[in-house]
Formats: sequence, C-alpha cells, structure tokens
Amino acid sequence: MFQIENISYLMGLWLIPIMAGIYYLYLRKRLKDLQKLGVDQSIEKLTAHISSKVRNAKAILLIGSLLAGVIALSNPQWGLTNEEVESKSSDVIIALDISNSMLCKDVAPSRLEQAKRITSNVIQALKGERIGLIVFAGEAYIQMPLTLDYAAAKLFLRNANPNQASTQGTAIDRVFSRALQVFDESDANHKALIIISDGEDHEEKSVDAAASALNKGLISYTIGVGTEEGGFIPVFENGFEAYKKDSEGNPIKTQFDPSFLKDVANAGGGKFFQKQSIDDIASSIKKEIDLLDKKLISTTSFKDYNSYFQLFAFLVFLFLIVEYLLNEDKRQSLI
Repeated sequence: MFQIENISYLMGLWLIPIMAGIYYLYLRKRLKDLQKLGVDQSIEKLTAHISSKVRNAKAILLIGSLLAGVIALSNPQWGLTNEEVESKSSDVIIALDISNSMLCKDVAPSRLEQAKRITSNVIQALKGERIGLIVFAGEAYIQMPLTLDYAAAKLFLRNANPNQASTQGTAIDRVFSRALQVFDESDANHKALIIISDGEDHEEKSVDAAASALNKGLISYTIGVGTEEGGFIPVFENGFEAYKKDSEGNPIKTQFDPSFLKDVANAGGGKFFQKQSIDDIASSIKKEIDLLDKKLISTTSFKDYNSYFQLFAFLVFLFLIVEYLLNEDKRQSLI
C-alpha cells in the first residue's frame, strides 16, 4: 500500500512548471540577444564552445532536484509492518471519604478539598495503571470501574460531595467489599486499595476487613486528612453558615484519628501516609504501586508504513552534485 504522510508539501510541485517556464524564457531572451550580434554563422562561431545539451541537462537536474526535494518533504510511504505492543498494569482503587466530617475546615480549605487534591495528584502519578474510584460515607459507592481514562476519573473526583451518600457516617469496612467486587478474583498480586479519609470510624470490623482483603491479594494503603485538634462541621441554615449540632444542641466536634487509619493499613499489608506534602504523598504511593506485580492488560497489534523520504533526499544531493560538475563550456568541462 502507498500513502503520502505530509501531502500539503506537494503544493511545491507548482514550482516545477514555473522553473521550466523561466528557463524557456531565458533561452528565448538569450537567442534574441545573440541574434542582435550578427548573422547565424557568426552566432555559431561565438557559441561553438557552448554545449546546449549540457546546459539543458543542468536545467533538468536542477528541476529534478526540486522535484525530489518536494517528494522527500511529503514523505512517501509504502508497505505495512505489524507491531505488537504489550501493556502491563497494576489495578488500583482509590476510595474517597465524602462523609460530613470531611467538610471540617481544620485543614484549608477543607478536609474534603484537601483529599480531592491528594487524589488528583495520586491519579496523575499513577498514569499507566488502571484506576477505579469509590466514594464512601455510611455506605460505599462505586463511581468508576477500573479504567485508563484518567480524565474521567478526575471528572468524577471534582463532583464528589457528601450529597452523593444517602447514609452518613464513615463505614470503611464497606469499602473493602465494594473494591473486591471491582477486582477480578483470579487476580492475586497486582491490586491495591488507597483509602483517603479522616479516620472517624472506630469499628474493629474495618481492620478485620482489611486483613481479610489482604488474604485475597488486595493490599490497602491509607492517607489521613485532618488535624488531631479537629474542628466543627459546617452546615448552612437559612443561607448562613453554622455548625452541625448533636441532639442537645451542642456543636459536634470531629477529630482526625491517625491511629485507626494506621491499624487499617497495617492489617491490609500496606502503609499509612499523613504528614507529607501532597506531592510527596503521591510520589510515595507511586513507589509502593511500582513494587506490585504487573499483569498484561492488552496486546495491541498495529500496522505502520515504511518511509522512503531518504531515497528522494539522496537524489536531491546527487542531482545537485552532478549539476555542479557539469560545465556547458567545452573548454572547461569536468565531465
């Protein structure tokens, strides 16, 4: 098969008839100038040492070099080659806490926004891996199955908010059951779960769930968001910001619990990340995921053309060298 890669360069072919026309006009003008000098016999004597054949050959070589140059720039391609590209990946589910406590502003601008920034950087760092997204509060919800579409992942991330959860609370144990639904049970050593939360879940069953998931090949990492001093949970009442209150009318204070998240990570065979910059957390997560076994997710066979611009580029130089060596003056001709 044949194709032209840069077909727009073929517009340069218009230069060839223009050059040929210029050369024709030059010959006519030259002949008229010589005719002004005398009769035909005199002209023949004056031009006896000039080879018209060589002069024409030089013109043809110049035009030919232009033609070859234009074709070289357009890069003609012939034939097809088959190539196979193997793509290997780990599978990573990111679970984002969207419970009301994540609205606390003990870290600016809020725990939830900070968690979103961390998640976005982690997604960016894990390009090449298949990413899935779960949001959770009192229940866990699969937002996006495993995919290489990172733009879609970030779109889901931007829209994450507590209103997506019909049940409030922080039930981390539900995250593990949802994550295992996403993963293929036959995949043993290349899947990971990253939980980003303030850790306000004191259920022992979450630690047990992490240990159980590890037995099924799922390694769990946790990232903590918030301060141990904690803060109040903002709500809007009648258009004004207030704080969420308990049944007795007292503002509810939420506190970040790093020890719980650490226990979950340890039970899940992973690590807990907290007091690092967002970039450092993403970099550390990347290093951990790189240690996991990779599985073949696709083998892509595609066809590619072979380029032959080099042949025409060689002809350009060849024509120009021969044109330079040719001399229409028979007394000085090199060839």
